[in-house]
Amino acid sequence: MEGPSENQTNNHILQLTEQVAQQQRLLEELCRVCSDAQTVLPGASVPHDLPVQPSFDWVPSPTLVALLPTLQPSLFNNMLADEESAIPDAAKYFNKGQSAEDTKLCNLQYTLSAVLRPLDVLGHMLLPILLPDQIECIYSTMNDIRTLLLHTAGTINEHCNQLALRAVHPAIYKPTEKKEYTMLPETFRETLSQYTTLQKSIRDARWLNRNRFKNQSSSSTNNNNTSSFF
Repeated sequence: MEGPSENQTNNHILQLTEQVAQQQRLLEELCRVCSDAQTVLPGASVPHDLPVQPSFDWVPSPTLVALLPTLQPSLFNNMLADEESAIPDAAKYFNKGQSAEDTKLCNLQYTLSAVLRPLDVLGHMLLPILLPDQIECIYSTMNDIRTLLLHTAGTINEHCNQLALRAVHPAIYKPTEKKEYTMLPETFRETLSQYTTLQKSIRDARWLNRNRFKNQSSSSTNNNNTSSFF
């Protein structure tokens, strides 16, 4: 059975990108509404005066982390290298189609990561204005949204990792338990080394079996020739 065509894959990626962008616009609108409500309501105070789009070094309050546990392993707490490629070692193996696919996945990652910021700011701004009996329900739902976004980001990273390995050889596959972050270059090199060692062992085993078969055939022929003289 043939897999989906390249056009179908591209259309699916474009649809996902549009959906993510639409969600981001809705979240930004919610942030604006909450900001207006915060200005009108007397006595509403927040521990930090955050803009709609805070900088990357913003640290959520312990209360917000407790309400949104997915803030703890945040994607923004890990410093990334300056290289554009997710796995620089793999870029030299990409053909034209794989390079285009990697670029699309990276763009989708960037768009998806932008949704988390307004969502986090919304959680920050809702905390001082919600009624106590509303907090648990609303933040539980928001945490579920963050979980789904992180799972989606992890799935995209998994595709990037496997694309890098397939660029070297289609048979290489390394399942990952943690899908939040891109594969380290050291892990990529180690996987290639293990695959190369395995292939060498298989070739050596085939060579030994071939020679053993030849020796057995030669020995059998010699015995038949010797017995013909008696």
